[in-house]
Amino acid sequence: MKYFLITLLAVILAACSGGGESAAPDISVSDALIRTPPQGRDITAGYATMTNAGGADRLIGASAEAAYRIELHQNSMEEGVMRMRRVEAVEIPAGGEARLEQGGYHLMIFGLEAVEAGDTVSVTLDFETAEDETVEFTVGQP
Repeated sequence: MKYFLITLLAVILAACSGGGESAAPDISVSDALIRTPPQGRDITAGYATMTNAGGADRLIGASAEAAYRIELHQNSMEEGVMRMRRVEAVEIPAGGEARLEQGGYHLMIFGLEAVEAGDTVSVTLDFETAEDETVEFTVGQP
């Protein structure tokens, strides 16, 4: 009887653990916005919310035909001074979300073609595991 219970418990635990495999990321993007660049400038920021219904993933890059280069950046307060630095990735937790927003992680967009409020820009987000996703970002003010 004792061995039967141990075997049964092992089978139940294996079934609950999913065999040790983690779920694949399932990322959706919403609230995609590119800040209207200041007049005469071609540098701006992009924001969005990435919701992950699956396993953990990371945003590792972005690109757009309408821009020369896009980098991942993070603002942080250090000794009373707001600093911005380039980062290699933005973590997107399993079953959670990551926000690209003012004062935090964001896309830094360089060499953006002339755009006006209300225009859209196609941006491809590159994920470490999930399929890359092309998202329409609306140009406007956050």
